[in-house]
Amino acid sequence: MSLKHLTDDEMQEYLDGNLSPENVLSVERHLESCSFCKESLKQYQSLYVGLANDEGFDLPKSFVKSVISRLQAKPEAKSHFNYANIFLTILGIILAVSITFYYLDLKPLGKAISNVLLSQYEFGSALLVSIKSFLAGSNGNISLLALAGLTLLMIAALDRLVFQAKYRW
Repeated sequence: MSLKHLTDDEMQEYLDGNLSPENVLSVERHLESCSFCKESLKQYQSLYVGLANDEGFDLPKSFVKSVISRLQAKPEAKSHFNYANIFLTILGIILAVSITFYYLDLKPLGKAISNVLLSQYEFGSALLVSIKSFLAGSNGNISLLALAGLTLLMIAALDRLVFQAKYRW
């Protein structure tokens, strides 16, 4: 008795006549010694006979119309476009920019930007010098970073309240 049973594919290939002569002999030798595979082959043979005798059926011509008429019409998607959302977003951005400009001295930033734009040949070093002068102009005050963080938090809160609220359902 062989330790390995025939696979379903091997049995179907055997019944379909798609195996090489050597493989047919190997399968037949295995079937002689293995009662489990022999029983499985009988089941496949009865399945093949049943499928061969099956006449099938034709659907009536009105079947498609009948199914389509029973389907419910797909509801139209609701528009989530709301002018209030746009207004609140623009108001929040204006508020964040206004607060930033109110508390921020923009002279060091303007100098940094002009230094970067005017220097064409030494861009990397000019950028580094500009950043250093900008940080020196802020006198170690971290209010700029705090203000930037606050602005980002405000924008994130507006985004969460206005735009993502409609997707929480």
